Amino acid sequence: MIKPGFLIVVGLIFLSLFSCTAKQSFQYQTSNEVKKLLKTNPVYPDAKFIVLSDLHFYDKRLGTTGKAFQEYLDDDRKLLVLSDEIISTAVEKVIKEKPDFILLSGDLTKDGEKTSHQGVIKALKRLESSGANLYVVPGNHDINNSESLKYLGDITAPVPTINDKEFKSLYHEFGYKEAINEDSQSLSYVIEPVKGLWVMALDSCRWKENKPGHPPITDGAFSQKTQKWIESQLILAKKMKKAVIVLLHHGIMEHYPANEKYYGGYVIDESESISKLFAAYGVRLVFTGHFHAQDVTKKEFENSDDFIFDIETGSLVTAPCPYRIIQISKGHQATIKSKFIESIPSRED
Repeated sequence: MIKPGFLIVVGLIFLSLFSCTAKQSFQYQTSNEVKKLLKTNPVYPDAKFIVLSDLHFYDKRLGTTGKAFQEYLDDDRKLLVLSDEIISTAVEKVIKEKPDFILLSGDLTKDGEKTSHQGVIKALKRLESSGANLYVVPGNHDINNSESLKYLGDITAPVPTINDKEFKSLYHEFGYKEAINEDSQSLSYVIEPVKGLWVMALDSCRWKENKPGHPPITDGAFSQKTQKWIESQLILAKKMKKAVIVLLHHGIMEHYPANEKYYGGYVIDESESISKLFAAYGVRLVFTGHFHAQDVTKKEFENSDDFIFDIETGSLVTAPCPYRIIQISKGHQATIKSKFIESIPSRED
């Protein structure tokens, strides 16, 4: 495990000689044509981008006082009441960085409230107006969430959440409008924000299984059809000589011993085969969130020279309120800096 830090420099290119056995058979394991493609290494273009995660924007009109809201806060570390101000401060700092693009790795809202989605979109539009392109994926809190509530003193009452079609419509300007390809089974898509660099923005959430009256599912998974689609895009990227980075909400590997055993909902199902799939196609950088921790972990594979990094970014509204600045160079290095929101106008001290 690589401990959280202010600056991390990683190498991106290494010879790919990968083989493995997975629950689902992938083409890189069975196709001689695809195996030949794996021998080619991508050329990474220069790119500077920002990663924000777990914004958990909360519309304060839904209530910030009373017993019910306080009971929620007692079991939660998020600075919900300050979320708008923290995000606004982050917007100003990010604009000054002048990134080529910005990635948001899910959990955009507290609990999928429609008005909270509308609030975070206002913040994203301020970023967009500065000239930056933004790309989002959903988190487990964002869609079909039965815990979308308003707080009325001692009680709560449901408020409208959104479904997958509404998510895609609301965030059309932030990824789907520019999509090169989209997965018909999920909200996953591919974009090319910088010439020669593809971002696979993947929907790892199980919102299809959420039911009214039941807590939303925390765990993440890719269906078999989505896994096939992912590989098809990785093959296409190889054929077109595109470098690939990946964005999703859930981690693709353990970040500490027994992570899956005790907090399995924070690591994607079939994580071993998923991480091997990405690594086999030369993906080196995967940007995740979900666990509200600032951590980078490298995974290496037996009988192979392949490796992959899971760069987990903590929640912007949970202390220490981090975000990432990444610089990829043509020398095949990525410099990863951690920055923090240390003050906001109402809390200058």
